[in-house]
Amino acid sequence: MAKPKIMLVTTDHELTKTSQAELGEEFELTCLGSAEEALAVLAKDSHFMVVISGLTLPGMDGGEFLTTLHTNFKKIFLILASGTCDLEMAVKAVNSAQISHILTKPISPDLLKDTALKAVAEYSRIEAKSIAMKDTLLGCVRMLGDILEHTHPAAVRQCKRIRRRAQHICKDLKAMPSQQMDIVVLLSNIGCVGLPSSLLKKMEIGKNISKEDMKTFRTHPEIAGVLLENVPKMNKVADIIRHQNTPYSQNPPLGARILKVCIDLDQMQLIDVSRDKAMEYLRSKPDMYDPDVINSIERYQGKNKDLACDPITIAELEPGMIMQRDMVTQSGVVLLHKGDAVSEASHMRLQAFSDLLQVKEPLCAAQPQKTAA
Repeated sequence: MAKPKIMLVTTDHELTKTSQAELGEEFELTCLGSAEEALAVLAKDSHFMVVISGLTLPGMDGGEFLTTLHTNFKKIFLILASGTCDLEMAVKAVNSAQISHILTKPISPDLLKDTALKAVAEYSRIEAKSIAMKDTLLGCVRMLGDILEHTHPAAVRQCKRIRRRAQHICKDLKAMPSQQMDIVVLLSNIGCVGLPSSLLKKMEIGKNISKEDMKTFRTHPEIAGVLLENVPKMNKVADIIRHQNTPYSQNPPLGARILKVCIDLDQMQLIDVSRDKAMEYLRSKPDMYDPDVINSIERYQGKNKDLACDPITIAELEPGMIMQRDMVTQSGVVLLHKGDAVSEASHMRLQAFSDLLQVKEPLCAAQPQKTAA
């Protein structure tokens, strides 16, 4: 098991010698003489649990250094090693950097080791709690996704279709972490669980939809926002999903602007509006759609030209292919919809039970072109 990593930043040779003697065996100790050196090391390796720093340092002083650490490396526990003559500076550092411990020189070896052990233990406790919270959050997201798949499978299919496009825009515009964008896309239609199934069926078919139906359907983002606000750490996701229909002119969050363009473009393509016509429509509504998001989509589409779609058989189908047309049985049952990706599990079932399923051939599916990283 790797040793906990501690950094000591000081020009005090006695403290350095004591630290090496007392902490060197149980911890991976890095001793440095300036804030600039320390920040350079942390920029390459942020896995330090504890930083012990003096106040009097060449260049950037200890107070400013610790404040910088508190701002940019919030997980690291900060310990101040201060002489009694530095009391005013020490108080200022504590107030601005939220230091966990103050050690007053001369520092006894036992106190130094005991303080380091307590700081590492507290870091480990908080990190374990953070991991547990993250696992709980992901579990909640999976559960909500499963509920949505049972109540509104068409919404889940839409999520799968727009995910790749949304991820590209997210990365291109540096909107948010990739995992958070995935959660936004997956749960973008979770509010549909609060709507009547008869209405959802109408929306999926796209027929006999009244103005009142549309008005009711458009409440699903607000329903989603209320549901997700009750899940810890989901406030930002809830806000994005709540504003997915908010016009660009009203300055919704960037994630919501990405979601709106992806969903509306997908809806147009599902009813066979050509890609060029769909993009022309988006550009004609500058109050509704963010031009930066549209530009990003065009860059993405430039890398992913229309997929080749020669007729193929079940035997030629491969995992990862995108259905360019619904896959149906001879009796008309849809097995995979246009836009669905062929998963490993789907591929295995189709290969094993193609005769039993009586899939209508030829199929229309193609491998997506890989984009440069």
